[in-house]
Amino acid sequence: MNLMLSQAVTAMRVNERLTCRLLRWAASHSQDPHRFIEKTVEEARNDLQQAVDDGSTTSAIAAGEALEYLDDLAVEIKTKGRRKRQRQVDRPAAR
Repeated sequence: MNLMLSQAVTAMRVNERLTCRLLRWAASHSQDPHRFIEKTVEEARNDLQQAVDDGSTTSAIAAGEALEYLDDLAVEIKTKGRRKRQRQVDRPAAR
């Protein structure tokens, strides 16, 4: 059972990393990267909220945790993008 749980957690972490990379990549190809991420997160938030409002089997607790996780993920995506841009600005030009 522990092995199965470990594999499930590992798969979720890989999925999270890939999702972050894909969102940052897609944002970098948009006219307004910051707005792109905000809009994508907001749409995911609306989908989760609608699942609760529609009376689906998603519990309010699970939806609340999912929304909190989504907010944390959005902050992480935005923060990493800012740090990368800041390092590029701070890096002296190659001669």
